[in-house]
Amino acid sequence: MELASNGYVVCSVDHPYHSMLTMDADGNYTMVDRGFLQEVLDVNNGVYDDETVFKLEKKWLDLRTEDINFVLNTIIQKTKDSSDELFKHIDTTKIGLIGHSLGGAAAVQLGRDRRDIVAVINLDADLLGEYVSYKDGKYTVNDKVYPVPLLSIYSDVMKQRMNSITDPSVIIPQKLIASTTPNASEVYLPGTNHMSLTDLPLVSPFLVKLINGSVKGIHIGQSTDKYEVINKMNSLVMEFFNRCLKGDLAEQNNN
Repeated sequence: MELASNGYVVCSVDHPYHSMLTMDADGNYTMVDRGFLQEVLDVNNGVYDDETVFKLEKKWLDLRTEDINFVLNTIIQKTKDSSDELFKHIDTTKIGLIGHSLGGAAAVQLGRDRRDIVAVINLDADLLGEYVSYKDGKYTVNDKVYPVPLLSIYSDVMKQRMNSITDPSVIIPQKLIASTTPNASEVYLPGTNHMSLTDLPLVSPFLVKLINGSVKGIHIGQSTDKYEVINKMNSLVMEFFNRCLKGDLAEQNNN
């Protein structure tokens, strides 16, 4: 993404035990929890019943949102009491979040939970936080209007997953938000898979193939040029954040 070179202060959050490798302020490394990795593989391959999946995904989401809350609260506090010049450039009234997959679900959830989030971008995430309960074989979906502008960018994988739900009684959170929330929009990038909406195809095509191959029934390759996909995402992200954090929507939020 080209946010930092366009005047944005950007913070990337690593999640200890969920990220493959994290390093703390003292230089200590934390490897991914193998139990978490196995849970993800088992969920993606249909090992568990729906109720167990709901509980596991809530556990994962809670860890992610707690991490992001800690980082945001720390940064906000440092804008008040730190002498570091960096924090003097941060406008805490214009906070945007962006995340991919589980990170996208966490970003969307924080858009509901926090009053200081102005805009959210979801990259190919199933909106796990919108499922508020599971009982008697049915999910209950949050029906409150989503409170901030939301841009969702989807790959062939997510589009295929949503289109596979044909029961009209089943509420798809992404579609509910898109149809009821002002300033919510969806963009579909054809010829892409789940990992296409990251920079991993540029860094390690081997890892992309390994990750995509770990999920049964998902055999969608990337037919669109990987640089074209990244450039398109950059354009969409910049346009959305510029409008919400700098442009006309930002002015509305300040009034």
